Amino acid sequence: MVNAQAVRTWLQQKGIDRCGACGSEDLQVSRDLYALVTIDRTTGGPDHRRGTRAVRLRCGNCAHLVLLHARQMGLEE
Repeated sequence: MVNAQAVRTWLQQKGIDRCGACGSEDLQVSRDLYALVTIDRTTGGPDHRRGTRAVRLRCGNCAHLVLLHARQMGLEE
């Protein structure tokens, strides 16, 4: 489960307080981490050994989605 307060603190430190698409302040933090996996060039299928985890932000006004790198945010090791 994602610590929404930690995400909001990180966003505040970076000066991110609005949706990049519409300017709304209604940014909603997902409860879950999302996995971004690479595609194996040989098989064309997902390579679950490689990838990264991301936090999802969604604008409550326009539904714009933003993915943020969880490790760089300090949310995982």
